[in-house]
Amino acid sequence: MGKSRDFGDVGAFLLKLDRQMFTWKRRATGHRGAKRHARELRRRWIRGYKRKTGMTRLPQVARTQSIGDLWFKPDVERALLVLMPTRERTNGPVGRKAAKALLYESTSISLGVDLLNAANSGGGAIPAVAEAQFGAFTQMRGIYLSALDAMILPALPDETIANLKEAGAVVLQNEVVMQIAPTEEHSVSGNTDDWHLDAIVVSAARRKGLTGRGVTIGFLDTGIDADHPEFAGKQVIFQDFAPDGSKKSRSEAKDYGTHGTHVAALSAGRSKGVAPDAQIAMASVLNTRDSRQRMVGYRNQVAAGLNWLAVEALGSGEGVDIVNASLGQNYVREEYEVARNYVDSGILIVAAIGNDGGRGEGNHSAPGMYECALAVGAVDRHHTIADFSDWGPAMPASQPAVYKPDLVAPGVQVSSALPGGRYGLMSGTSMACPIVAGVAALAIEQDDSLRGEPKGLIRRIQELTASLPSAPNNLPMRGGRGRLHLASI
Repeated sequence: MGKSRDFGDVGAFLLKLDRQMFTWKRRATGHRGAKRHARELRRRWIRGYKRKTGMTRLPQVARTQSIGDLWFKPDVERALLVLMPTRERTNGPVGRKAAKALLYESTSISLGVDLLNAANSGGGAIPAVAEAQFGAFTQMRGIYLSALDAMILPALPDETIANLKEAGAVVLQNEVVMQIAPTEEHSVSGNTDDWHLDAIVVSAARRKGLTGRGVTIGFLDTGIDADHPEFAGKQVIFQDFAPDGSKKSRSEAKDYGTHGTHVAALSAGRSKGVAPDAQIAMASVLNTRDSRQRMVGYRNQVAAGLNWLAVEALGSGEGVDIVNASLGQNYVREEYEVARNYVDSGILIVAAIGNDGGRGEGNHSAPGMYECALAVGAVDRHHTIADFSDWGPAMPASQPAVYKPDLVAPGVQVSSALPGGRYGLMSGTSMACPIVAGVAALAIEQDDSLRGEPKGLIRRIQELTASLPSAPNNLPMRGGRGRLHLASI
């Protein structure tokens, strides 16, 4: 087994094997059969290590952001999201000293975990910095989410979870997050009318030269077809996330469904978009089909996507100005606090209110129900609120109750891009949502003091509304401040 004999623990062995594979593959360039030989060498190393240690199965591993560093990949369903009980910030990982003290004291004797040990972080370059020892397993790594003061971790013993909770941390299971799916979708043969742009009087913004230039809109969605003509000449920043929250190695943009392409073009498409010169950053987090063929994601994916949009999407620690979220989950107070802190850091969350309005009041979901988010409902071309458009009290609850959505925008049979250079019609509050996100980009371009000021940006967008006409569905609690209208921009 050669040099691998010196590596007694599985973490060090896997790290050495990973680096050795890189060397073997490099030597294999241009040599027939050399890649096959490299794979055989890998199998020999693994067989030898198993014989030496008595192990029958090695843990599955995945790369972190730094080449050559590994973390043990948890089962998707057992991966955890741990929210730290501190908002202390340092130049390194947030609350490092507090978190280390907490976790050293609160973990069980059988599992000593230093979740934020900078000595294991590869010179600070790796956000996945956890190290643990559990029996024969060492070098277990988690994913640190600096923008959320949170960590994604493999499964922990029940006693450790209980101690973490007692110490004030929040431990959440990696539950499914639903896409706010369109109520209908139709592919069409050509590029159909743009009534959604006429309905909001986007021409008023164009007369003032407002196109979203210099603003970046982030998306949590199914992905994007960056080669669509709607995005011609535009840089599309893309990152794919696995269900456990780790980054996939895919470098080329892809839409796992159709929704993300449609939504992104409504915000920043060349002909369909409200802000055609805005930059797009797409976090593909809704990229799994469930048993009913619906596009879904997982809590850890969404958290990792939010973190990437906040601090990594533009490089050098820079993030987006606006996040468009067309997803829904049940209200969890602790997750609201994460969103609240996220908005307080300077990023506006524009969220679809949901498409279950036919079931009556109160079927809206998070993050659209959060009081800190800008929630959007849907109207048709006659400015009548769609039957499917949700409404209900904002959360956390207040007295008197504040209702969501905050405003409404075009969301019935809206034309936009579909993957493969196609166009199509979709209906849903997730069509109205990116139209408002595009207007947010115009508002920042017009007044740069609104960048990083979500509260001021929400006030400005709510000023750009008009009253709804009289109609059975057009009740104040269902329409917020009214319909999006840019005549006074």
